[in-house]
Amino acid sequence: MAKRYVSEHQKKRKKKRRKGSNRLYYIFIALIAAAVLVVLSLTVLFPIKEITVEGKSRYSAAQIESASEIELDANLFSSDLKDVEDHITSALPYIESVQVQRKLPGTVLLTVKEATVYAQIQNGSDYVLINAAGKCLEILNAPMEGVPVVRGLKVGDVNPGALVTTDENTNQLELLQLLTDAFEKAELSDITVINVADENDLWATYDDRIVMQFGSRAELDEKMAHGIAVLEVRNNDSETGKLNLSRIPNGKKQASFIQCSLEADETVKGG
Repeated sequence: MAKRYVSEHQKKRKKKRRKGSNRLYYIFIALIAAAVLVVLSLTVLFPIKEITVEGKSRYSAAQIESASEIELDANLFSSDLKDVEDHITSALPYIESVQVQRKLPGTVLLTVKEATVYAQIQNGSDYVLINAAGKCLEILNAPMEGVPVVRGLKVGDVNPGALVTTDENTNQLELLQLLTDAFEKAELSDITVINVADENDLWATYDDRIVMQFGSRAELDEKMAHGIAVLEVRNNDSETGKLNLSRIPNGKKQASFIQCSLEADETVKGG
């Protein structure tokens, strides 16, 4: 009776061992198949056959494709696409950003966003168009209509597609951002000239006829609100002058308006 029991027990153990061996065998085969599939996916399978461009842009799809430096017939997965956005935004300045996506079986989708002209820095006789991030979009020999001219900002070498640089000891780009943010917050459009030469004597020209003198950056939002209230009263298109918003006597902001002709650097045409 004992011998028969041992024999059956051994059979069960052998059967379990065979099942375990079969399971390991199938796992091994599956791993080999997966490895082969990965190798094929990164070499032979999924070549890049098409580059598709979506989004609004002044550039043609062919220009964007060329600037991307993506190689057709290269593998979709092994191709390094992390620098594609930098290639495109540097070569084609008016493209703000690029989203890069892989699409099976062999397509790279480029979704582009066009840059918006934020301001134009007067640099000698040139006008350097920049976006909000400070990237040079274009260099013109005459001011672009409808875009504020920035004066008093000293820039280094400028190249379309590259960030504008200033003296490391100045904060003029920060001051420009501060003023433009304040204009946007106050919904004040028609700013034609912005001057950031002196952080304690910031000013801007409204409608190319009234200079708004802010003084320092202190309490800029309050100065802006008070200035808008004055501008709403002085809405005569032929009136020119200077609106001093820098004084704060007795803790209350008071503005003074002097009717006068503007100096050359205070208007777009005069500068």
